[in-house]
Amino acid sequence: MGYWRPWVPHKAAGLALTAWDLTEWIKFLPAWRAGALNIQREAFYLPLIASGLALALVAARLRSRPARWGLRALGGILCLLVLPAYELLLTAYRGGDGQGQFFLALAGFALVSCSPLARTWPERYSAAALAAIGLIGLGLPLWQLALLRPVVAQVYAEPVGWGLGAVLNSIGFSLVTLSGLWLAGKG
Repeated sequence: MGYWRPWVPHKAAGLALTAWDLTEWIKFLPAWRAGALNIQREAFYLPLIASGLALALVAARLRSRPARWGLRALGGILCLLVLPAYELLLTAYRGGDGQGQFFLALAGFALVSCSPLARTWPERYSAAALAAIGLIGLGLPLWQLALLRPVVAQVYAEPVGWGLGAVLNSIGFSLVTLSGLWLAGKG
């Protein structure tokens, strides 16, 4: 999964940043603290949420009950990974650091929990939802990374490329989107 591979590569391993690292790293930038950096850090959690939703949606179409519940459980776990750290979790619902992360995780988990209802949908609707999930997992994180790369290059004092994680994420969610579009056209 590209999420855990570097999205910002660097020859020094400690400076290579995964999508998870980017969500925290952004908070320490002076421009972020001053409110001058217009980046939604929660967008870097979307690949986890979108993966969880895609798994749950695919699970709704499976015949095997254990496979359906297994994929739903995995999807729910992926969404819950987004929850903030324990000390922030206790107050995140009220505001402050971690609030967006908290509600994003809860929304993802709630949608995964409702995924058995997708079993009653026409296949075309499920396929269109899968394509939309793929676009969200692909587009928003990459857009935010494109906005963040010049800032990272300035901090590192050298140009930064596109990491393997961002490339693998793009390939994976492109395939999810294309699969959804193909299934929607077929059904």
